Amino acid sequence: MIPIHLRNLPMPLETFDHASLLTLIAIWLKPEHYLELGVRHGETFYKMQRLCKRSTGVDIAPTIHQDNIIETTTDAYIASLTNEQFDMVFIDAYHKKEQVIKDFLGIAPFVIEDGLVFLHDTYPCDERMCSPEYTEDCWEAALYIKQNHSNDWEVLTLPFNPGLTILKKTPITRQLLWK
Repeated sequence: MIPIHLRNLPMPLETFDHASLLTLIAIWLKPEHYLELGVRHGETFYKMQRLCKRSTGVDIAPTIHQDNIIETTTDAYIASLTNEQFDMVFIDAYHKKEQVIKDFLGIAPFVIEDGLVFLHDTYPCDERMCSPEYTEDCWEAALYIKQNHSNDWEVLTLPFNPGLTILKKTPITRQLLWK
């Protein structure tokens, strides 16, 4: 049997439409405040903002401009937060492992219990996809979070190139809401 992550090869750069999955999850969860770190051209952000009561995008050099997109670094944005709460966060900014971890750890206190954080580019299919113009080494951030924060976060990495990791903020001792 062909491994799951190789079933779509040969492939374009992305064999998986992460924006559509985020949209489906948002339709179900009805997010009150969505945060996207790394807006770039806004493809995911445009889809998500229609489904959320409030949406915020952060990018150091966005190619789109609107009031709810803040042009700054993720570090500066996170440092400015005080009482914000997010129920869905998509991290797709600078693709270095250290920065993805820093973004995650910085935003984690502002994510509500049972809130979701999505990390993009966490399952590159080959060495080429690990180059700086694609996923770099950000896939290692998902592994780090799983190894070091699984008592507070459920972690699932989907095996689609370039990958998506879903993190749910919930203590390991509290998997069911009604208990």
